Amino acid sequence: MTLDFISKLKPDIAFVGAVGVDVKENSVSTYDIEDGINKAAIVRVAKRAYVVAEARKLSNDGNYNYTSLDTLSGLITDSKPADDICEAAEDYGVEIVLP
Repeated sequence: MTLDFISKLKPDIAFVGAVGVDVKENSVSTYDIEDGINKAAIVRVAKRAYVVAEARKLSNDGNYNYTSLDTLSGLITDSKPADDICEAAEDYGVEIVLP
């Protein structure tokens, strides 16, 4: 039912959370598979999608990859990541947004 509902949405922008973001491996992950499936569906239907994650999660990894960074418009985080992470994000066309 949830995926059917999401498929009918036409959001201009979506914000999703993550357990882990591995910029170098081009992956965004969570621990809960159902949660990941729903987040992936939202990312697919949105015109622009952003992952919101604390900087410490940029070196974490969940057990279910639900999207790749190159499908996102940006990554919103609380502090500037290391230079190598910023460069990798830029290579994927992902904007890093800070407060």
